[in-house]
Amino acid sequence: LVFLDHMMPGMDGLEVVAKIRARGKTDEYYRKLPLIMLTANALTGQQELFLKNGADDFLAKPIETKKLNAILEKWIPSEKRIHSLAEEEDRREGKSPPLPDIPGLDQIRGMRNCGDDPAIYRDILSSFSHDAEDTAAELKDTMEKGDLGLYTILIHALKGTARSVGAIEFGEEAALMEEAARREDAEAIKEKTTPLLEKLKSLLDSINAALLHDTETAVLQTETTIPGLGELKNALLKMNIGEVNALLLHYALMPLDKKAKDHITEIEQCILLFEYDKAVKCIDRLLN
Repeated sequence: LVFLDHMMPGMDGLEVVAKIRARGKTDEYYRKLPLIMLTANALTGQQELFLKNGADDFLAKPIETKKLNAILEKWIPSEKRIHSLAEEEDRREGKSPPLPDIPGLDQIRGMRNCGDDPAIYRDILSSFSHDAEDTAAELKDTMEKGDLGLYTILIHALKGTARSVGAIEFGEEAALMEEAARREDAEAIKEKTTPLLEKLKSLLDSINAALLHDTETAVLQTETTIPGLGELKNALLKMNIGEVNALLLHYALMPLDKKAKDHITEIEQCILLFEYDKAVKCIDRLLN
């Protein structure tokens, strides 16, 4: 199952679809491979365009877990599916933001796009903050050079990631700048890019301050709150997966507070994705 972004530099999603389907003339695998188009511009008639040009389905961004799961259920053969424990349709009910209030950031909406998992959401927020700083520098550079093609790609990506983490208002302003770039309105780009980047900097400063405070609070919850972290770290370093699984099962049965459970969930997600080095770093952050 392949997810293809509609807008990509160099070659867009439909061009990639065409090349994949061309291989299907001699190889059945490429003819039947499910191709799902992703787009932040869910325009009327766009789905029909995708289907007409060889894609099998369509998913609008920002991607919500429920809609993503529906796509997976539709296209993954039943014999290849491995279901999680239980569907939790009402998980969002009663949810509270994982971080202090951040102006311009709808954390509940952002968490919904991350499976309602506070630990994963904080991790994605951190990645968004880091990546957005780099994108902001590139946007300023492309604005000064007048490279509207690259500017369009960068602002499009920034718009999508901002909406995904819950920065809806900023995402809408970025969408207006994308439209200006598409109609090659260089004057509007020069006039409005700097204020937009200043607003982004303010948002990122608030996010970074909240994440830093959250990390400092987490560090105070050392071994006294989450026992056995040292053992888990050693098991990971030795690649003793049996012991790692046993410790994770032990944590699942342990009466930990919400904050501690969030930390264990973050570590467990890294392990499930085979990112053992990242899991060790998470543990070190709690122990040091």
